[in-house]
Amino acid sequence: TFYPALTLGVPCVGYELLPSLVKLAEQTKEEVDVELASFVMGDMLDAPLGNVGILVLASQCWDQNLLTRVGDKIHAELPPNALVIDYTDKLKEWDSLGRSPVDTLVAPVSWNPSQRFYVWNKK
Repeated sequence: TFYPALTLGVPCVGYELLPSLVKLAEQTKEEVDVELASFVMGDMLDAPLGNVGILVLASQCWDQNLLTRVGDKIHAELPPNALVIDYTDKLKEWDSLGRSPVDTLVAPVSWNPSQRFYVWNKK
């Protein structure tokens, strides 16, 4: 949520199930003064996707059931030409995202200095 708000200057909403992580995100937002970021304690499966331009996922720990539900939600609700950025290439199962990412990039994250990200374009 912070990365697109800080680098692209676009409003971002982060969804998190754990109250302690929402609290930490809100504290960080205040400390760093990131007005364009907001956080919801809730399930991504309940998030409205109709006006989303960039969807950032963190699916590396998701089981197949959750991945399928999120993929189906993206297929049904995400507008055409929206970008989806994820830590894995598992979204290739959905035709509406194409069978291969439109781009990949490597960037540092807290657990990996060379994390690969996959960028998909919703058709």
